[in-house]
Amino acid sequence: MAELQRNDCAMTWSYPLYTDLELQEVRPGGLRPDYAAYRFANKRDRAVNLHYDDATGAPMFATLKYPKRRFITIFLPGNMGSYKQVRSLGAKIYGADEDPDLDIYTVDFGEEPTALHPAALEMQTEFVIETIELLDEYTELHRKQEGLA
Repeated sequence: MAELQRNDCAMTWSYPLYTDLELQEVRPGGLRPDYAAYRFANKRDRAVNLHYDDATGAPMFATLKYPKRRFITIFLPGNMGSYKQVRSLGAKIYGADEDPDLDIYTVDFGEEPTALHPAALEMQTEFVIETIELLDEYTELHRKQEGLA
């Protein structure tokens, strides 16, 4: 009889926060209106600011849109995948290190079926390039504000 192997898989816990980069407002025109890009944060992360709503007293969370850390990471969902799939990866990264050097972003392609559609892949590629260019601009702006450029 075959011996069963131990499964060390553990549940990933996180409190995800997706901040819309609002690319359509920053760069209207060339981008697909049904695509979006988000910064992922775990509400447990120190880079997320907790504040309270003045009217209700409810806790609210906020994070900056632009990168502050050393490395930008962009999660790209696969065929018919959701941008929210970044949650497991992000929770592991933020849980493994008290102050990770990564800013995590994800793109939403609307769970588009693209496996066999080169034209759709081309549009997604263009969107990712636009997203990278915008994040690069945000990074440069932040570096200038911090006196690092």
